[in-house]
This record gives sequence, C-alpha cells and structure tokens, in this order.
Amino acid sequence: MQQLVQRPRNTRSWLFTGLAAIALAVGIVHAYSLRWVNDDAFISFRYAKNFVNGLGLVYNAGERVEGYTNFLWTMLVALGIRLELDPVLFTMILGIIFHSLTITVFVYLSWHFRRDDATHLFLPLTALALSLHRDFNVYATSGLETSMFTFLISSSFLILILGRSKMSFLATGLLFSLMLMTRPDGILFLGAALAFLLLTHKERATSCLYLLLPVAFIYVPYWLWRYTYYGFPFPNTFYAKSTSLPYYEQGFKYFVLYWKTYYVFMLIPILVFFVSGMQRSGGERIDFLRSFGKRETYEAPAARAFLLAVLYAVVWMFYVIRIGGDFMFARFLIPITPLLFFLCELLITRRFRKVPYAVLASVLLLATFLRFDQFTHLPYRNEVADEWQYYPAQSVTWSQKTGNTLRKYFHDFPMKVAFGGMMAQTVYYAEPQIAIEASAGLTDTFIAHQPIVTRGRPGHEKEAPMDYLIKRKINFMLWVNQPPENEHTLNVITFDSVKLLILTYQDSIMRKLAEYPEIKFIRIPDYIDSYIAMLDTMPREQVLQEYEFLKMYYFNQSDDRAREGIFLSRLGKSPAVSSK
Repeated sequence: MQQLVQRPRNTRSWLFTGLAAIALAVGIVHAYSLRWVNDDAFISFRYAKNFVNGLGLVYNAGERVEGYTNFLWTMLVALGIRLELDPVLFTMILGIIFHSLTITVFVYLSWHFRRDDATHLFLPLTALALSLHRDFNVYATSGLETSMFTFLISSSFLILILGRSKMSFLATGLLFSLMLMTRPDGILFLGAALAFLLLTHKERATSCLYLLLPVAFIYVPYWLWRYTYYGFPFPNTFYAKSTSLPYYEQGFKYFVLYWKTYYVFMLIPILVFFVSGMQRSGGERIDFLRSFGKRETYEAPAARAFLLAVLYAVVWMFYVIRIGGDFMFARFLIPITPLLFFLCELLITRRFRKVPYAVLASVLLLATFLRFDQFTHLPYRNEVADEWQYYPAQSVTWSQKTGNTLRKYFHDFPMKVAFGGMMAQTVYYAEPQIAIEASAGLTDTFIAHQPIVTRGRPGHEKEAPMDYLIKRKINFMLWVNQPPENEHTLNVITFDSVKLLILTYQDSIMRKLAEYPEIKFIRIPDYIDSYIAMLDTMPREQVLQEYEFLKMYYFNQSDDRAREGIFLSRLGKSPAVSSK
C-alpha cells in the first residue's frame, strides 16, 4: 500500500526534473539564438583593455573618468582579455552562465515550495516562464552586466527567505557586496532586505548586523578606493543621465511599455485579489496583505517569500519610474522579472490544484511566449528602443572591420575622436588615443555635469558642445553610417570606404595623412590659396563668414599666420583684434 502511495510522488518528481531540464535547455538555446552585443558594452571593454594594458581603469589614458557602472563585470571582462579571449564571445558565454544560474535558482525555489501531495501538480513554473521570456533571454548575451546582476538579486532572495542562521546572513551580505560592485543601484535591494529582516526576524539587530558586515568590510573599502581614484561620490554615468532628477512621466511610459508587452504580469493583482484571505486545506492561512507587518505571519517560508518579492519589486519599480526608465527596452526591469514570475507561481501553488493549477500555469506560459510586441513595425517607441534590433550579430563584424581600417592610421598618429550612439564598437576596435562619447558624456566629466535644458530621451540629454570638442582639439567625429550629404565637403575625410567628419584640421597631422593615397580629403592650405586668389572679388560679408569658419576649423589649430593675415587685411582687422 505504501508503494502505491509513493509512486505518484516519484512520477511527479521525475516530471518536475524533466521539465526543469527542459526549461534550462530552452533558456540557453533561446538566449543563444538571440545572441547580440550592445554598443554600450564596448565602453566597459575599452576600460578593461586599458586596465590590462597597464593604463589604469580609464577610458582614455591619463583621464580618470568613471564611465561605467559595472565595476565587477568590467573586471571579469579584463580577466577574459588577460587570458587573450575575445570579449564579445567571453561576455556572451559569461552572460549565459549567469542567465542559466538564475533559472536554476528558481528551479530550486519551485521544488522547495511545491505542494507534495497526491492531489496537486507541481512544475518549475518560473524557470519555464523565464526560458520563454524573450527579453530575459535577449539580455543574456548583450555584453552588459544585466544577467549577472539579476543572478545576484535572485540568489540573495533565495538565501534570505530560506536561511535563518548567522552564516546565511553573512552569505547574503557577501552577495550584496558583489551586487553593489556590479551596479551601485543595487543598494535599493539592500535597503529592501534590511526592511525584510526588521519585519520578519526576532533578533532584528543581530540579523541586520551580520548582513551588513561583509558590506562594511568589502564594499566600503572598494567605494573609498573608487572615490579617491575618480574624485566623485557617484559614477560619471550618474551625472550624465541626471539620475538624481525625477522624470516620472517618461518612467511611467517605460513601465507601461514593458507591462503592455508582458501583460502576463496582470495575473499578479488578479491572483492577489482572489487568494488573499482564503483558506487552503489544513487551515493554513495565506492572508499576506491583511497580516502585513505582523512578525508571526512570516514564520512560514511562503509568507516570507511573498513579502520579500513584493519589497524587492516595488522598491525597484519605483526607482525605475522615478529616474525615467532607460532608453533600452526592458533592461531595467529584467532584474525583477524572475521575482514577478515567482509571485505568480507562489500564489497559484498555494491556492489551486490539478485542473485549475494546470490551466493557470498554461495561461502564464502561453501569455509569456505570446507577448504583445510593441516594436513590430518600428524599433523605437516613446523614447525607448528595442536595442536588439539595432545591434544584430553582424553589427560587430561591421564595426570590427571599420575599426580595423581606422586603427591602421590611428596607431601612427595621436588621434582624438568624438562619437555618438552606435559607435562605441568602432571606437573599441579603432583604438584612438582619445575618444569622447558626445551624445551623453558617459566618458567625460564636463559633458556629464552640464545642466539639462529640456528633458528628452533618457541617457541622451547632454550632448557635447561643439566649442568644447574644438577646445579639446578633437580631430574627427564618428557617424553611424557616414556624414550627412549636406555637410560642407571641406569637413569630410574618407579612410578607404570609411567617412568621418573633420572637426579640427590640424595641419601637422593632415599632412601625414595626405601621404596615403587611399585617404581622401580637401587640403585646406590649397583650398585657402585658391580662395585668396578670388578674395578681392567677393563681398566682405561672404569673406567674413568664410573666415569665421576657417578660424574655428583651421587657423586656431595650425600655425598659418601668413594666410590668416591676408584674410584679416581684407576684413580690416588686426591679428590682436581677431584673437579676442
């Protein structure tokens, strides 16, 4: 008789194990099929490469600017480069590893919170949903720290709800130290964890102390080092993106865009409404809402899991909405996506059996897979972009080819370039001496600390002033494709098939570039000589306009007083007046 009772349990266990393996395999295959690398990842790659080459943790040699927010991830990239591994392939593999570990965490949680009786089914529901979640898998191979950050959050969640010992608190504190060194805004999860301990544990002070000890001994010394090294309390990207300023309108759009795409999460309020206050067999109440704040309610692991998931999710969602979200669709909400699925699973598992359970589980999985794609026709919506569409796998090949073309010449001369979005990949391969991210100031303190005039696309509201780039003697501006057709042809230079905009014509460099027949541009001294020949026949206003352009573009960068003097004589100005 006992064997007859045990057989269904063993059958369900084998089913669970098989589905868990399927979830992991589908997740890995799904992530690999969507493989890509985000342009911003190459900023971290350049930091890592400079660090390995002995230049320091800098983007440009001699400039200490913290243009990354993922220190620990950047150090892992540096390790890969030190081992002579391609950072693109290395981060793809690393990202999929952390992506798979996150799925594994929730396989374990599903097993732990299963209803192990003859009348109940149990599935690795969260793991299966994650394997079908398109954007969870997209960010596994993006080259960014998203999958690592999500894994650390998920691991801290697991230990906090299941561990009650001092060692478990120390382990969680270690995870938080790593989390904060991966992304500084991880401090929000630390705050939520402390609130969780204060609400649920009898020895509040002791549990919080043990949680904070690793943070004090690992993260605080790291923070002091980075403050000493870079000179600012927050990373440069904090100032570039004006994170301190609220941007609720845009943040709400970002949140709604994600929620409409993954409408499956509307199950959470619906399930809470029906489940809260109900009785299940055995008399165990799962009234999480009415008993909120009463410590005795959270002796049950399910109640603790519900509370911590809600704390993590609510705190993070408020933060994302407040800062205006992100210009990358879904990225800032991926870290709490596993927790949202687990809330659904927890509520379904606690209340429903057999057919209702199977129906709700099927609805959850189908709705996740059949998301409402907001970017079917355009990869850009409400100032938010589906970055995966912008950076297909072949974009790296194109950027590498373009960068290698430029590097042939940039290595011979101390080139300084400015670049905007979608060109960090090319800069990484081109290896100019100085590179300035000009669309937000991520790698430049002057641009990053400018005040915002008007709110716009998050992370792209502080463009580099042209006079600043000229003052820095930036040679070229890199475009996504090529300079606009209506640009003055004097400003354009072609390296083989690669076109750039010349910002400052420095004659000492341009003379050397002119020695290469494949490099095409208009030599300004020759142009000025031909212009001077017709100077007396031109109206003064036209001459003045041409001189003002040439002064900014050429005369201020090159010692050519003779030619400048001819312009000044025609305009009736002295060199002293002109220099003011």
